[in-house]
Amino acid sequence: MSVQIRADVWPARVVRAGRDPMDPIKVLIGLDRLWLYKMSGRDGALVHEWPLDDIRGSHQHGWTAVVEGDEVAITRSGNCGCGTNKSWKPFDYQIVMSRIPKR
Repeated sequence: MSVQIRADVWPARVVRAGRDPMDPIKVLIGLDRLWLYKMSGRDGALVHEWPLDDIRGSHQHGWTAVVEGDEVAITRSGNCGCGTNKSWKPFDYQIVMSRIPKR
């Protein structure tokens, strides 16, 4: 069974208050979860999985997600993501059109 997600962002930059930025990182924005994967060569490893309290934004301008009461900024990375398997998927998912409110 395929999981429905809103976006697959690679390479991404993720900033959570009080923590070091993660860049580049693969981000899957689900309907009710947020997954972050560190990519290495042809594979990725789960770094964080959070229940998604709220999310706002767009592919064009980036997103602000709320997880565990903290805001997490997700934007496209300036890194090219070269040398990794860009089509790698940690599980079977389908991207669906699900409205995300603008900022």
